Amino acid sequence: MRAPAPTVLVVGATGRFAGLVVPELIRRNASVRALIRDPENAERPGDSGHPRS
Repeated sequence: MRAPAPTVLVVGATGRFAGLVVPELIRRNASVRALIRDPENAERPGDSGHPRS
């Protein structure tokens, strides 16, 4: 039996490092919660996974 997928909080989710980490967490079936400062920089699931410039 598999353990349930973990939920991971990513602080600074629109930053460069998170742009690499979040897609990997999703690939590993983790549930990701993202904390961002500016909602204008947020992307919806299915977007490129990279912050907007």
